[in-house]
Amino acid sequence: MRRHILTLAALLALPLAAEEAKPEAPKPATATVSKAPFRVDLSLEGSFEAAQSTEVSYRPEAWGDLKILKGLAHGTPVKSGDALVTPDTRAIDEAIGDLERELAQGQVALGKADLELPLLEKAAPLELAAAERAKGIADEELEHFTRTGRAQEEAMIQVERDYGRFQLESEEEELRQLEKMYKADDLVEETEEIVLKRQRLMVRLFRIITPIRDAIAQRALDVGIPHKAQDLAEAATLAGLNLERLRAFQPKDLMLKRTELDKLRTNQQKGAERLGKLKADREGMTLKAPAAGILYHGRCDKGKWSGEDAVTPSVQRGGALPLQQVLFTVLQARPLVVRAIVPEASLHDLKPGMKGRGIPAGWPDLRIPATVLTVSPYPEGGAFTARLAVELPVEAGPVAAGMSCTLRFSPYARTDAIAVASKAVFDDEMDEDRHYVWVQKDGRSLRRDVKTGRKSADRTEILEGLADGEEILLEKPAEPAGK
Repeated sequence: MRRHILTLAALLALPLAAEEAKPEAPKPATATVSKAPFRVDLSLEGSFEAAQSTEVSYRPEAWGDLKILKGLAHGTPVKSGDALVTPDTRAIDEAIGDLERELAQGQVALGKADLELPLLEKAAPLELAAAERAKGIADEELEHFTRTGRAQEEAMIQVERDYGRFQLESEEEELRQLEKMYKADDLVEETEEIVLKRQRLMVRLFRIITPIRDAIAQRALDVGIPHKAQDLAEAATLAGLNLERLRAFQPKDLMLKRTELDKLRTNQQKGAERLGKLKADREGMTLKAPAAGILYHGRCDKGKWSGEDAVTPSVQRGGALPLQQVLFTVLQARPLVVRAIVPEASLHDLKPGMKGRGIPAGWPDLRIPATVLTVSPYPEGGAFTARLAVELPVEAGPVAAGMSCTLRFSPYARTDAIAVASKAVFDDEMDEDRHYVWVQKDGRSLRRDVKTGRKSADRTEILEGLADGEEILLEKPAEPAGK
């Protein structure tokens, strides 16, 4: 029984023991305010550029190809006037030769047309007058033949046929008379025999000729005269058509000749202009260094090299360089400048004349004095940029254009500033422009409004509201004791 009583007593005593063993709540983390040096650091990424550079491009006016036999490598030192590439000019030389021959032929054609057009203009009215006369003559011939000529020719043919028959009959009659006369003589003399023989021959001849003449006469009547009538009619028609054609087309033909002459002149002028451009393009193919320096492939655009991938593989035998763009850039090794990318949030910290230092990526132990020259007030290619002058020491000899670097500045600094951890500064829930801290004083946490200044990394400058030696909380208290 006693044992049970003791056990009960022990159980009743447990809550009291547990309450007595409860640990104390941890104290909030605090920090003591003290004056110390404070600065705002600014770090920018940049790249080295040549202060003086000259771009080289090939922008032909008439030729669309630039094949090369060889070219200088990226990074080659050059002197002013050095050939950067040796072009393959065979194609353009052939084109120039062809065009020169075409122009020579065109000049001959132009000279001929220049002489021909005035002659055509002078001959045009004469040709028209001749055509009008020819038309009149053809009409007269046709009218005469139709009215009287045909009947006259047919009558003449008939007369000639009748005369031929009459000749045959006369010869035959003469032969009969001779034979009759000579037959009365008992003896025919030798002379008389000759006369008879001759007369018999004439009769035989006319007997052959007369049918032929009859056939010819008949053909003339049946074919020749109808054909002549047709020829005269067609000649009159053709003469009329020719006159009509001249009247209709002669002005147009002359206009066409004038147009062709103008076209020849224009083609000659255009050809001469193209020849001049081709020769200029041919001359420009031998790209030369405009100044002494280091040859870079491509162009520098805001500190970044572009076009190098297209140019470098092309600087080989048989390669074709891209046209209408910067192919090479000749850089002077010194002086160099730096182009830096500036975040928009840091524009207010960077001013012309500000001093800083540059750290080349390849030489991280090297510190190069840098001075801000300009800061772009507007974005370039989506970013703000700054241009800085740098003082390269002797040990910076390997630094060259195109290398990257880091730039560091301290745009704001105080030797006795009050700066606290940024996490200890809170924004007012009702007014984001008001800020406050929790001050630990006499075991109590008190809210106090403060005026903040600049921020650097994880620290915030306090301009008003805190004094040296005060203690602040690094986080809000669980149950604030007051303000």
